[in-house]
Amino acid sequence: MKITIKRLYNDGDTTIGAVYIQSHMIAFSCEDEPREEKLVNETRIPAGIYPLGVRKCSPMAKRYDAKFEDHDGMLWIQGVPGSEYVYFHVGNDESDSSGCVLLGQSANVATMNIGSSVKAYEEFFYMVRPHIDEGWMVEVIDEV
Repeated sequence: MKITIKRLYNDGDTTIGAVYIQSHMIAFSCEDEPREEKLVNETRIPAGIYPLGVRKCSPMAKRYDAKFEDHDGMLWIQGVPGSEYVYFHVGNDESDSSGCVLLGQSANVATMNIGSSVKAYEEFFYMVRPHIDEGWMVEVIDEV
């Protein structure tokens, strides 16, 4: 199975996109800006195709496991050049991202943020997590 992130808007600080599972849009995404040289916690991941896994032994995984019912580890985008731990997680603007992909049910390109992030994250997590051992991939596409 494949998750696709299509980046649609970029204002130089923040990137807003759409997240698809197969061909169905599931959520909006919010990420940091692109950079030629990686700046830790301030740079979105490069376009490409990455394996998706689960990371259970992190402080964020422990917080999310306690916060969400039947949560078991973070959905981890693996093999990102210059980044070790890139997750899908909750947040509303690029200041919440630290190089990760935030999920939301709505997007506002005037303010470059996303809304209803907790609901979008839960829906996405519970759709993907049971099938994680099936070799899911994440394709990131720059449209802007």
